[in-house]
Amino acid sequence: MKIGFLPLDERPCNFKFPQYIARIAGVELILPPKEILSRKRTPADLKAIDEWLERESDNFDALVLSIDMFTYGGLIASRISQASTEESVERLEKIRDIKLKHRDLPIYAFNIIMRTSNSNNNEEEKEYWKDYGMLLFQYSELTHKVKLFNREEDKQLLHEVERNIPEEIIKDYLNGRERNHKVNLALIDLVKENIVDFALLTQDDASPYGFPAMEQKELRAKIREGRVQSKVIIYPGADEVGMLLIARAVNVKEGVKPIFKADFSSVNGPHIITRYEDRPLFEGIKGQINAVGGVLVDSISLAGIELLVNTPAIEQGEAYLFYNMDKVEGPARNLLSLEQIGRYCTEVLNMPVVLADVAYANGADLELIELLEETGFVEDLTCYAGWNTSGNTLGTVIAAGSAWISGSEIEDCEMALREFREVRFIDDWLYQAKVRTDVIEELKSRDINPWQLEDVEMARIMVEEKLKEEVEKRSEEIFPLKIKRIDLPWNRLFEIDIHFEEK
Repeated sequence: MKIGFLPLDERPCNFKFPQYIARIAGVELILPPKEILSRKRTPADLKAIDEWLERESDNFDALVLSIDMFTYGGLIASRISQASTEESVERLEKIRDIKLKHRDLPIYAFNIIMRTSNSNNNEEEKEYWKDYGMLLFQYSELTHKVKLFNREEDKQLLHEVERNIPEEIIKDYLNGRERNHKVNLALIDLVKENIVDFALLTQDDASPYGFPAMEQKELRAKIREGRVQSKVIIYPGADEVGMLLIARAVNVKEGVKPIFKADFSSVNGPHIITRYEDRPLFEGIKGQINAVGGVLVDSISLAGIELLVNTPAIEQGEAYLFYNMDKVEGPARNLLSLEQIGRYCTEVLNMPVVLADVAYANGADLELIELLEETGFVEDLTCYAGWNTSGNTLGTVIAAGSAWISGSEIEDCEMALREFREVRFIDDWLYQAKVRTDVIEELKSRDINPWQLEDVEMARIMVEEKLKEEVEKRSEEIFPLKIKRIDLPWNRLFEIDIHFEEK
């Protein structure tokens, strides 16, 4: 099977991780040349993307398409683009052309509901976000609350916030939102017309109130009206979505329906609303499993994949400096029970076990990792993830577990699975939960701002040396891969690109 894939952007999570999922499933992924894709704030070459699709689409058995990349040239481009609503919606008609030319080609599309970042950081936003980002977040949230509750205190606060944001900035912000929203509505129409076979509309950095939540309500109404509730799903996520749709494409082609059983380290876990998301964790899990075309069951005897979810006891923390540790750890959760369930599934039921580590955002839970090292269960897991948001982490392991159903009898697929598991432990545990914190603190001790790197190469070398040292401390049975080089893809410490020595 050959799957054409247009990623969300060029970062490893969107360009490299999906390649692992394809290799685990035993299928070929056809990507555009990386040089025509976005480069952080520089949009992709849309003409070159069109030419790639025209040239390669005869070879596809399925197409997985990022609408943000296809329409604007990438995720950041979707936020900072000055394209009009009309030309953006019109560009979607090119998908119709692909379908009319290849009527039997399944098209799986995804688009991100535009976020409203709650910070004055304009690294991934329009320039004015550095001065008005937090105010725009308040404007978004209060506008929604006034509409819902009509409270005088909210109206007064909204009026005060509006007075502090220039009118032209509010207008530009709302125009960008309207454009992206109209594109999402048009995508639902393409699903209704059977031009797109299945679509995911995911929410990046979600919160319960604000324009994104208001738009979700309209989108859900449009989905119901079009009678496509089984073909268009909305839930929190972003950088994991390409992996999920690749797994779904394989499942549909092979006639496979992965069946998951979920178990949690805390009785509170399923009900916790984690950072950057807008609904209880268990509802997000349902969305992720729906995305791959899977089923979630209550009985282990009915399941084919065990999903272990390491949750906080009370409230999710942040891996950097382990913020909220007192609410993550404690008597309201039981890590050993989670590990024992996983061991029973692997040793007695011979079932694949995937572990989503969401106790902290943006990195692993060291207490959990220490237990896995102590018991040796690290090597028995099918897949592990603990990066960025809960949605990112869950989507990664659900996609990998689903893909493994198709590739488990193939030697090359098993090698890809082991390598991806190792990469996730190196990145999510050793880098994000250990090395990144050490590097940030060392830079701060030198009076260097770790959030705006001026000497990127110095920081890169520091990361590379420390990460190699951490890997070399561990058993070669756990980490047989040898790091050749580390890159900082967007010239920041938030994510890394790991290059390994050839075997």
